[in-house]
Amino acid sequence: MAIHLLRKHLGRSSLLLSCLASIAPASATEPLHDQIVVGSLSGHIFPSECCWMPLPPSDKLAAMKRAEFPGCSAIGGPVGVFEYRDRKLWLTSLYKCSGAFDHRQVYPALASPAFADWLSGSYTLALGPCGHDPRLGRQAYAHKQKITVVNGVVTAMSQQDDDGAFCAAQDRKKESHIMREHHARYDKVIALHEAGRYAEALALIEQQLAEIEREAAPDRSRYFMPMFQLKLLLDVYPPARAAMMALRDAQAARLLAGERFTGADPAPVKDTFQRTDRYSLVVGMNNDLGDARSTYDIFRQLAARQPELAGSHAWQALEAMIAVGDFALADRYRRPPLDQLPNVNATARDLPLFPRPRQAPRLSADLSSLVKDVRIGMAVLRGLGDPAGADALRAALLDGLVSDELKEFARRELDEPGAIGREVVARQMAEEDRQRAL
Repeated sequence: MAIHLLRKHLGRSSLLLSCLASIAPASATEPLHDQIVVGSLSGHIFPSECCWMPLPPSDKLAAMKRAEFPGCSAIGGPVGVFEYRDRKLWLTSLYKCSGAFDHRQVYPALASPAFADWLSGSYTLALGPCGHDPRLGRQAYAHKQKITVVNGVVTAMSQQDDDGAFCAAQDRKKESHIMREHHARYDKVIALHEAGRYAEALALIEQQLAEIEREAAPDRSRYFMPMFQLKLLLDVYPPARAAMMALRDAQAARLLAGERFTGADPAPVKDTFQRTDRYSLVVGMNNDLGDARSTYDIFRQLAARQPELAGSHAWQALEAMIAVGDFALADRYRRPPLDQLPNVNATARDLPLFPRPRQAPRLSADLSSLVKDVRIGMAVLRGLGDPAGADALRAALLDGLVSDELKEFARRELDEPGAIGREVVARQMAEEDRQRAL
């Protein structure tokens, strides 16, 4: 193949092209590149001079390279797989067309991983490969760094221009494609539900949830639609209840085994607010199932195994504690019921209780949260034999609110939990209808 075709495919420097041409006949397949892992990122590592990362001399390695080439269209293998850690480079394995293999097959005297003290020079770390950029004629990378190495120790590191714009565009395309796939599945479940094909709808929902669990760190939003569609099946298809209970039990088991978050990676690799907490998922399913006892029992087990984590989740279990009659435990974990009262009154001076459509109902949410704390406090006091204290707490709430509107809706929320939320929805829908009629 002409050398200009290699230039178009690889987009490497003329030095690298010359090396490739001198080593073997040109190939249309991307060569095998030395690999590198840096923390949670992976990619390739390139020497400043042609062509691959140096490895200790070995007749066996040379023989493997000769044997590899005729049956592998990607030249270069075996290559090194390295890790950057503790300001050093480590050889963790070797890689050829058929995959990674233990470097001790070639270097039995080396440790695993092996400190790469034979490396000295300048190298480029190209991390986060995000696809072939036709404008550059090569693989694009989200991050690039130049490092200087002396006997395996990284003595200097500097940032280089990366392909961030191309990678960001690729990410947006990928996310858009994934969202289209998700919505297509949601629509299919709806169609199956409406057609009365409940078993097929349930199977598709279970497949979606299993796929979400295999993602590294699924956001909370990923669960919303499949769980909502599963909830709708509860009323029309009895096996859906058994399926939800099985899903709940599986999530609870992994939670109690120490896996706080859903996904293949249990560590909080991103903002924990966005991660899906297993206990929150369990509580949501138990609310749909009407199973307060399960929420309570799982919390007790969590408290015995991971008391700090249980403490952060106690607010989600308080109503279940009350439902099963463990008022002493609820009293232990509940927060002072009027703590949010000053904040609600301050917010009420600046924001309406029922905002216009598409505006966040912040005051409504804060008032609902305050009333819930008071309602739980009243239930605990009554359960512990102090009805007078419960009545006094109710009075303190209503007396402490700064406006008649707040008092009225707090009164309604105490007597009919969810009343404020229903009023917010009703008013916003009415306003939207009014605007459409104009």
